[in-house]
Amino acid sequence: MKTRSQRLSHAAALVTAACSLLSLSACKKEDAKPAPTVQATPGDKAYTLRGRVAMLPVAGQPASRFEIHHEEIPGFLDRAGKAVGMKEMTMPFTKLAPGVTLEGLEVGDPVEFTFQVRWNDPAPPYFITEIKELPADAKVNLTTTNPHAGH
Repeated sequence: MKTRSQRLSHAAALVTAACSLLSLSACKKEDAKPAPTVQATPGDKAYTLRGRVAMLPVAGQPASRFEIHHEEIPGFLDRAGKAVGMKEMTMPFTKLAPGVTLEGLEVGDPVEFTFQVRWNDPAPPYFITEIKELPADAKVNLTTTNPHAGH
């Protein structure tokens, strides 16, 4: 049987251990910084459409970039959420979501892609979240053969 002194010593050790655990968890919470939040706007939206690859980035050539000549987007929203539409045009995409790759794509390939618009993100406020190559004979509603129409 333990003496009173041993029981108190054991209880003190348990309290010390519990306090240590609590202080460690508190430290972790303080160290963890919340992800910065970007205020959403009424015009933030994802658009899925078709187009053709107009340009691919070339390593070592800073002027090269990824561009898609895409279909018209009748329901495109401005920052305020008003439907203003977007004409068929060639659009540069300098940001891709994690996991999105351009591997296997060639200029002229028909693609279906989704891009997200977040008006309060740093410029440009849009990025591709998904892209897939379509069969060569896939229907893409483009009215002009000039891939730079709309610039």
